[in-house]
This record gives sequence, C-alpha cells and structure tokens, in this order.
Amino acid sequence: MSEKFARYFNLLRKDLLISRNLLFLVLYLLVVTLFLPIIFGGNDVSTTLSLIISIIVFEMIGFGSQQVLTSEKCNGNELIITTKYTRKDIIYSRYLFFYLLSLVTSLGSFIIVAIFYPIVWLHFFYLLEYILLVFIVDAILIPLTFKIKNNLVFTMISVFLLMPYMLIIRNIGAIRKIMGFMSSCVLIFLLSIAITIISIKLSEIIYLNKNL
Repeated sequence: MSEKFARYFNLLRKDLLISRNLLFLVLYLLVVTLFLPIIFGGNDVSTTLSLIISIIVFEMIGFGSQQVLTSEKCNGNELIITTKYTRKDIIYSRYLFFYLLSLVTSLGSFIIVAIFYPIVWLHFFYLLEYILLVFIVDAILIPLTFKIKNNLVFTMISVFLLMPYMLIIRNIGAIRKIMGFMSSCVLIFLLSIAITIISIKLSEIIYLNKNL
C-alpha cells in the first residue's frame, strides 16, 4: 500500500512540475475571485460561483493542453513505463491530478470570497454541486489527453465539446429551481460517478492499447 502511495505521489509531483508554467492561472483566478462579488453584488452568489467554475473549466483545458504538449515533445511517459510504473499508474495519477487541482482551486476561490462576503457560507452546498460539475469536465478532458497528440487540436476539440456544457453550468440556477436543490445535486453526483467510471475505462482502452 505504501509503495503504491509513493508511486502515485511521485507521478502527481511529475504532473505538477510539467504544469508549473500554468500555475499562474490558479493565482490569477484567486485574484479575480476577490473582485467578482463587487462586480455582481455580494448577494448574487450563484452568478459568482458559476463564473468562478467557468474560469476553472478553461484552466483545466489549459492544463490538459500542457499535458498533451509535454507528451508530444519529450515522451516522458514512455520512459516512465519502462521502470516500475505501469500504464494504469499513469492513467490513475492523471485523474488524481486533475480532480485534486479542481478541488483545491474551487475551495480556495470559495474561501476567499467567503472571507470578504460571509453570506457566501450560507451557500456552501452550491459549491459542492459546482465541484461535481467540474469533475465531469475533467472526466471529459482526460481521455482526450491520451488520444490527441497535438495540443492545439486538443484545445479546439475541448472547447467545442464543452461549450454546450458551459451553458448548463451558467444556467444551473434555473435547473435547480425546476428540479429542486436536492434532486439536482443527487442527479449531478450520480452523473459525475457514472461519467468518471466511463472516462477511466475509455482512457484505459486508449492508453493501454496505444503504441508508444
């Protein structure tokens, strides 16, 4: 168990080093977060959170593009799997990296807003809903990082695929009113689990059968 933890930790650190040039995007989001409640009004929590999550989605596309670009240039994963690491280790660590990054960025943005606008704490469960929506975005993007070899093509396809989904995120408040908060939250939770499982299986099919 400890050996497996060490393997995933090292792979996560590798992904973090690969993406270090894009970490300024996370800092940018945290700075922007300070001004969003001022722009939309301190009480418009739903709009503020939906905009934060929209920015995070585009950040995830940027990190995915960086993964594709790095794999294209240096073929690092091909070297890694000649050691004790397996292709499944590469796959699972990428999911951990994207999901943890989404979680930390979302929570960090929420906490910054809540410090200056305490009313946001009353809507903490909205944040959980939005985090699940971002996890679905990650599940859509990750198989593409294993399939596509050109980062520009990856970015274009990702934006094209996610544009309809972004409209759902921006209008989640209306959906919540129609279905009710608990119903919409349960539905999103179940969808996130189902799509993540399908995504992992798809990534395994792509990467385990890929000629490196």
